Amino acid sequence: MVKDTYLGPPVALDTSAQAYVVVAKSPSPGWVATLDRVADQYKHKAIFVSLRRPNPTFYYPQVQVEQRIGTSVLTPEAVKVYMRVLAFDESAGGQSYALAAESKGVQKP
Repeated sequence: MVKDTYLGPPVALDTSAQAYVVVAKSPSPGWVATLDRVADQYKHKAIFVSLRRPNPTFYYPQVQVEQRIGTSVLTPEAVKVYMRVLAFDESAGGQSYALAAESKGVQKP
């Protein structure tokens, strides 16, 4: 299921390698990023990622942390990244994703 607005940490796509890397900038350590699946869609690939919030029983410094999630999608292909934010112990079933980033594809020289 996909919803309209992504309200989590900032997300970008790194296109410097042969395959896309999803980059999420979480506000503190303890966040866990998981590549859930990659799906073929009409004229693009869809990448689904879950971000789990830190366990609240631990203290974390307030420093921005970059989470890098490698994918199998080659950079010349068009891609849309769908993200969802879950609590550290929340079941993933039924939680919706939102569009967080996209690229029409990058042609390498």
